[in-house]
Amino acid sequence: MEIIFKDEGKGFNINTVPDPTKPENILKESGRGIHIMKNFLDDLKYNFTPTGTEAILVVRLD
Repeated sequence: MEIIFKDEGKGFNINTVPDPTKPENILKESGRGIHIMKNFLDDLKYNFTPTGTEAILVVRLD
C-alpha cells in the first residue's frame, strides 16, 4: 500500500535532517517524525519538485 502526501511548502534537504538519537538531540521536543516513519514503514521516498514535496509512504500488507 502506498500513501502519498503532497505539500506545497518550501521543502527541506533530507540529507541535513539531524539524527534524533544523537545525545545533543535526544531531549529536543521535535525532529522525530522522519526517524519514526523510516523505522515503521517498509519504504519512504521523497519527490522534491519546484511546486513542493511529495512523500510516498510504503507498507507491505503481506
